[in-house]
Amino acid sequence: MKILIIDECSFRKGTVRKIFSDAMCSLPINFQHSGCSKSAINTLDKARRSRLTKINLIIIELNLVIEHNLALINYMVKVKDSSTPIIIIGNADGWVLKLVSNIVSSFKLNLLGSLNIPLRSADVYTIIQKIKQIYGKGNTEHMSVAAHDTVGVIGKLNEEKLSLYYQPKIDIITNKIIGFEALSRIYIDKKI
Repeated sequence: MKILIIDECSFRKGTVRKIFSDAMCSLPINFQHSGCSKSAINTLDKARRSRLTKINLIIIELNLVIEHNLALINYMVKVKDSSTPIIIIGNADGWVLKLVSNIVSSFKLNLLGSLNIPLRSADVYTIIQKIKQIYGKGNTEHMSVAAHDTVGVIGKLNEEKLSLYYQPKIDIITNKIIGFEALSRIYIDKKI
């Protein structure tokens, strides 16, 4: 698993690395570091072109999310990277983290969560569980793409609250079935 930590503070990068290493003790992790949005964009761009060095998780410090008018977020939108999971960390009021999280989510990026600094092991562990649910315990070295709310869908499947329906596609000239569309319904409180 390759994790990119974007933070200008070396001490905080080391702390984040330690906490995530401890929480993911059974997984091999390769940490990469960037000190600003520009170097992070270069790292992500190289990884995107290479295909061998895919970044599986981005941990970005709140001030660097905001840096240069959301440069990193704009880059991810521009290259249509809605699959790489993002965690925002920061030392701010809860409403600031929530606001930035809402902005990132509005771009349909894969935000796993936003955590206040100092990081709590329990919060990191919860996010690691989301990552394991998305990718599966044994498939974290070469992670596949994940939708923004994959964790919720998997949870609904496990709880048997998601139903699948097939709707036929019919050629209106020949009146023959030419395919199917798969539709899903989520049951909340026994209602569709």
